[in-house]
This record gives sequence, C-alpha cells and structure tokens, in this order.
Amino acid sequence: MARREAYRADYAARLSAAAAADPTTVENRRAHAQQAFLNTGKYLTNTGRELTPSERKQLGLPSNK
Repeated sequence: MARREAYRADYAARLSAAAAADPTTVENRRAHAQQAFLNTGKYLTNTGRELTPSERKQLGLPSNK
C-alpha cells in the first residue's frame, strides 16, 4: 500500500514538473524570450526563432527593437 502511494506521489511530482516546463504556455514563452533577450539581445522562441513584433506584443514584450 505504501509503495502505491509513493508511486502516486512521484507520478504527481513528475506531472507538475512537466507542466511547469511546458514551452507553449504564455508565461513560459515570455520567460524564455526575456531570458534570451538578456543573453543575446534578441527575443527568441525556445526553438531559436526570433519573435515577430506581433508575437512580442501578444506576450507583453516591447514590440520595437
């Protein structure tokens, strides 16, 4: 019984960690773009593509360079 509960707790922890790292959420896209800007001077997606001005506006980032 304790083994099953431990498995469920571990599984729940892994699910929440995966949800936190989901690159498609607005918060995570914004955070990644802001960190990329600090590192490179460009607002980038998690795949390395530069965000368009309209994408930056949708994420609440400055739309001008």
